[in-house]
Amino acid sequence: MVAAEYREYSGNPGKADEAGLAADADAIYARARSLAGTGKLIVVGHSLGGGVAFGLATRQHLDALVTIGAFTRLRAMAPRLLRAAVPDAYDNEAAIAKLDEPLYMIHGTADDTVPWQQGEELFKLAHAAGKSGAAFVIRDAGHAPDGAVLAMILRAIAAKLDGGGGMVNVTLPETVKLVPLGH
Repeated sequence: MVAAEYREYSGNPGKADEAGLAADADAIYARARSLAGTGKLIVVGHSLGGGVAFGLATRQHLDALVTIGAFTRLRAMAPRLLRAAVPDAYDNEAAIAKLDEPLYMIHGTADDTVPWQQGEELFKLAHAAGKSGAAFVIRDAGHAPDGAVLAMILRAIAAKLDGGGGMVNVTLPETVKLVPLGH
């Protein structure tokens, strides 16, 4: 497992812009790939990290992409009057068409940072594009869902990828609704 903190966050030097975070993601991917060898490489991105992860998936092959609280486009998150001033695109909508790996989206219905409708829109686009994967909708969860619930979902995704077939029969909390992608 490799975990990363962004430039400009947690005391790290640099500016957290889209180009810089993309370069960081590519470097972290290269390190993770070397550590994983022929093993599975699953990238998980939360919030802005979802945008970074979507971008990475358009440049590199992953075994799966998992997003938590992802948005459609960063500019869609800004108030209408300020959208033109947002310098970075993070166009997750456009990235969906380019994905060649399964997409698993996790979103809480009580997310007040990235409204769950943003995740729902990404799901609709992925479904329409015939992408594989699933959405895990967590009832009453906010932008930082409970870690134990996230761990259960991530274990279910890993088991699905290891099994290679349809959705693995897993028991998730009753607050989690699983909606498969694909046709």
